[in-house]
Amino acid sequence: MHTIRFQAMYIVVAAIIISTFTFLTQAQAMVTPNFGTPSEKISSSNGEAHIVFQFDPTHQIVRPIQISDPLSGLEALQNTGLEVITHDFGGGFIAVCSIDGVGCPADDCFCLFPKFWNYEYWDGNDWQEYLVGPADSTVDAGDVEGWRWSEFGVGGLAPAPVFLAADAGLDWLAIQQADSGSYGNTSSDVETLLAIGANDYSARSWRLTPDSVSLLAPIMVEGPAFTQQGAGQAGKFAVGLIASDGCWPYTAIAPSTYYNADTGQYFVGAFNHSLAILGTLALGESVPEDALEYLRSLVQPNGGWEWSPGLATDTNSTSLVIQTLIASGESPDLTLILDGLDYLKTAQNPDGGFSYDPDSAFGTDSDTNSTAYAVQAILAAGQNPTSGMWIIDDTSPINYLLDMQLPDGSFEWQAGLGSNLLATQQAIPALLGRVLPLKTNTQDACTTIFMPLMAKFIP
Repeated sequence: MHTIRFQAMYIVVAAIIISTFTFLTQAQAMVTPNFGTPSEKISSSNGEAHIVFQFDPTHQIVRPIQISDPLSGLEALQNTGLEVITHDFGGGFIAVCSIDGVGCPADDCFCLFPKFWNYEYWDGNDWQEYLVGPADSTVDAGDVEGWRWSEFGVGGLAPAPVFLAADAGLDWLAIQQADSGSYGNTSSDVETLLAIGANDYSARSWRLTPDSVSLLAPIMVEGPAFTQQGAGQAGKFAVGLIASDGCWPYTAIAPSTYYNADTGQYFVGAFNHSLAILGTLALGESVPEDALEYLRSLVQPNGGWEWSPGLATDTNSTSLVIQTLIASGESPDLTLILDGLDYLKTAQNPDGGFSYDPDSAFGTDSDTNSTAYAVQAILAAGQNPTSGMWIIDDTSPINYLLDMQLPDGSFEWQAGLGSNLLATQQAIPALLGRVLPLKTNTQDACTTIFMPLMAKFIP
């Protein structure tokens, strides 16, 4: 694809595009906090370039590519492994029509105009429009390229350091995997599904070395027992499995199995009830209105939700409920949602992060997990966690997450406590701007009852 301007010049007047871009870029600059410079580990050196994609505002991924000699932008794009459809218009103008199934066929490259694939690069401070197309641009080690499916000047990519931080977190997560494919237990394996699924990686291909067992093997073997532990476990398993392109094990229990039509409950309490709803949605199934009404009824006078009845309200449960209600069709402008966001705001600290419980007698310091949950709720509500009410003294929740990352790519739960597996797993989806459920897909059971054994040998 050529530059945004080159791709659109066949259809719109360039002067209008340029003036619109200038206005929106200046407006964005006024509300975006300073993200600083990523650490040396996360600086995209060491023979890597990074290609960032935005399929929609809450579906962003990053792909590192190895690079020894400079490539064209088109070669770099094709080296990501994503399906790329192009059209050669002649005269050196090659347009990118579709990436990973999003876009148009080669013979009608601008079929969905005014949406098309915008092509940008990170200049060290901001995203800039390319003035040449990808066949004529040059990508070298350390560069970050951006592809954004949208109308020109509408929306924008997060700053490159945010994507580089997510990629570094995934790098660290990769080397924590055992030869068995597991991360120690099924709960941690499922958290990994959510982390890798947020970047559109599959459980089948996630393995320590080419000869190691993939993450799919322990998921298929131990996952069914995990779903039998309760509605929340079944729901989280479903969300993670669908996000990472897994198939549903024959003996796994779907979260909808736990639904009680007499009470409207999948589980008593907001957190696990929400997980069950999200899992039901991920599996492409409908959620009864009584289940949503039960969830709405659990809101507390301060606008937050409790993990279970009788416990104090907390940011994690509130953030999960907000995502669940919006994913189920509630408007982000609903008073219930806005009150929940106001409650989250009371838990935000001057460092930009969020505490688990702003009224806790045991401490109200920010932590990575609570901040990640809050970021996802903010995004689900259509708000920007790096602007507006979420900035304190030029610091945002995203700044806090970046500050919690160590040079090796891992994240701390709180400053000074060292690498934390769960914090790293939960920071990645938030940095990528993903909200739950990450993906929805009607799933049939795995094609064979022997799939758990076959998973160990899947290439």
